[in-house]
Parts: sequence; C-alpha cells; structure tokens
Amino acid sequence: MYYDFISKSYDELYGEEQIKKWKIISRYNFRGKKVLDVGCGTGIITKEISKITEVVGIDSSKEMVKIAKNKGINCIVSSALNLPFKNKSFDVVVSTTVLQDIKREDWDVFISEVNRVTKRDAIISLLKRNKKSEELKKMFSKYFKILDLVEEEKDYIFFLRRRENANM
Repeated sequence: MYYDFISKSYDELYGEEQIKKWKIISRYNFRGKKVLDVGCGTGIITKEISKITEVVGIDSSKEMVKIAKNKGINCIVSSALNLPFKNKSFDVVVSTTVLQDIKREDWDVFISEVNRVTKRDAIISLLKRNKKSEELKKMFSKYFKILDLVEEEKDYIFFLRRRENANM
C-alpha cells in the first residue's frame, strides 16, 4: 500500500500542505464538538483538532495510524467506505485529500457514509486537479447543503451541512 510505504516521510513531504489546509478548516468552530477525521494519515490535522475538542481519526494505512498513535492521537485502522460507527455519532466529519484515493464508483458510498455518521456538518477537501469536481458537487448536494467552498492552492475545501431529509 502506497501510504504504508511513504508513512515515515509523510509529514516531511506533506506536512506544510496539511497545515495550510488546517488554517482554512480551523475557521470552523470545533469547540465542544465530537469530530471524526476520515483519512487522518499521520494525524497532522487530527492533532490540531485534538487541541480544541474530542477527535477520533481513521485511516486505512496501518503504518500511518501507528505514527498518529505515537503522537497521542485516538485513531483506528478502517476503510472510509464502511465507517465503524453508529449513525450520527459525530457532530462534524473532516476528510482532507481522501477522495482522490477513492474509485469514482465508490464516491457515493463515501459521501453517504460521511452523511450517515455526522449529526450536522462535514468538511471535505478535494484536489483541484480532479476533473470530476462538478460531478462531486452534485453528489455532495444529494446529502449536504454547501455552506462554503474555499479554493486553496491545490484543493477545494467544502464546508457542508447535512440535509435533514438526506437518506441514511
């Protein structure tokens, strides 16, 4: 697995980029909220959230999770397509730079899982180079209202609010 392979150098390779995303994501008021970080990697953003509120991270890479746990982060190995949590377990779900690793045919599964486990909000980033961003916006709209869309250097960051009538 690619992320197991680069896990030891991930912070050096992508740390600065992740902190730039955090500066945008941190506009959200996390205080007092229970947060799930889907695709937490080595826990760069998860660690920042943990300074504010309760957070759980998940990632499919065992090696990334091992590094995150060594930073004191509460995280588990799990697939983003089958989140091991009950419906509406979290106030907000954060997922940065995960969609590019999910096959097109599984996008709806991923978005519906985020919808299922959040009580209210989600923050999802998408690489700008993804040619299917318009299609993804439509998929997001099936489950969420797009509150804000921030264009960052390499990513689009969606601030989403769960639609009460969205299917679970």
